Amino acid sequence: GWGAGKSLASGEIFDPLGECFILLASPMRYERRLHTATLLDAGRVLIAGGASDQEVLATAEIFKIPPRGKGCKK
Repeated sequence: GWGAGKSLASGEIFDPLGECFILLASPMRYERRLHTATLLDAGRVLIAGGASDQEVLATAEIFKIPPRGKGCKK
């Protein structure tokens, strides 16, 4: 992601049932922006490529999607 003028290691996923963004439990190994996110089977997401503030990244990470509909609606 991108925030405050720098790449971020944190990640969020939008929960359409709860109508909110949920912060992922663990950060990515590398701060990155301009990456791809591909939905995989079994509730996983592949994060690949992108760039940090210093270099282009040739790495990938897999995250488990958190449960949806956990009462985010206000």
